[in-house]
Amino acid sequence: MPELSRFFGLVIKMIFKDDDKHHKPHVHVFYGENEASVKLRRPVMYVSNGFVCGGEPQERIQIVSVKPLDDMMMLIEFNNGETRLFDATCLDGSAFAPLREDSIFNNPAVEHGIVTWNNGQIDCAPEYMYERSFEYSDGVYV
Repeated sequence: MPELSRFFGLVIKMIFKDDDKHHKPHVHVFYGENEASVKLRRPVMYVSNGFVCGGEPQERIQIVSVKPLDDMMMLIEFNNGETRLFDATCLDGSAFAPLREDSIFNNPAVEHGIVTWNNGQIDCAPEYMYERSFEYSDGVYV
């Protein structure tokens, strides 16, 4: 039974192959003398780039193009064909402070599917931008 993780005293092991003893994929969680077995409804394991991954394989969300607007708003086109409206004021912390300058915010670039600013010194994950953006269709915020 391969060990997946060990943290805070928990040990997590998983059976993912079908055989005579284990008919369905499941996870064992051990904590001291306690043990739990969690059945997985359907196989949710796949191999990607030599790593065993959990969940369904999904295409990685990437940014195709970006257009800065007034008040730190942006129109972002994603590789799934959606254009979404993103409010960049949600980008907090000292790493994003330079974005408050119009000369930096208004000059984004898309590098390898990621929005960057300031010659690549500032970037934001496309998944974060997608999850915190809003549908935008034909010039109308949905």
